[in-house]
Amino acid sequence: MEDSMEGKGPGEKRETPPKKAAESERIFLVSSSPHLHDGRTVASVMKLVLWALLPASLFSIYAFGFDALRVILISTVSAAALEAASRKVMGKETSVGDFSAVLTGLLLALNLPPTVPWWMIVV
Repeated sequence: MEDSMEGKGPGEKRETPPKKAAESERIFLVSSSPHLHDGRTVASVMKLVLWALLPASLFSIYAFGFDALRVILISTVSAAALEAASRKVMGKETSVGDFSAVLTGLLLALNLPPTVPWWMIVV
């Protein structure tokens, strides 16, 4: 006799192994994110983040002068241009229209000092 059935008399109910899932039961699928989609595009989310960074950008220009504006312009333009160039070299469609490269350039610019040389921004 099996260990799980020891001490069970002939009239007692025995444990049964779990049954396999029936065909009608719901099967859960595992997939990568995003699991929920509200209809927003990448471009619309990037634009929202750019709008959210506008006050910080304007304040940095106010606090540090036109050097901060120079860093912001060089960083965003070079990030977008290098993204377009690299996509062209790879033979892929340009993705500058989704503003992700512009956002990357702005985030980089907001982390750099206003006196940084222009070539260092591009690199």
